Amino acid sequence: MDNAQALERVEQAEHETPFCECGRVTVPVGRPGGVWLECASLGEARSALSRILTLDLAASHTRRRIVDLVDVEPELLRAA
Repeated sequence: MDNAQALERVEQAEHETPFCECGRVTVPVGRPGGVWLECASLGEARSALSRILTLDLAASHTRRRIVDLVDVEPELLRAA
């Protein structure tokens, strides 16, 4: 997969799933091993107690891998 294909995959995922089930927007997030589409609320610093009290559990939010680094061309990884 080259840079253009990876970008296309990210844009397609954002288009297909612009919002999490909780109503918040989804955002692409770079993580070790790839790029994930995640609910924006997952990036907010909140205590575990706060999440439990509001029933805001990570399992109920969008989080899926959209680009796996295994699929990316080695030349692209060296350039990053």
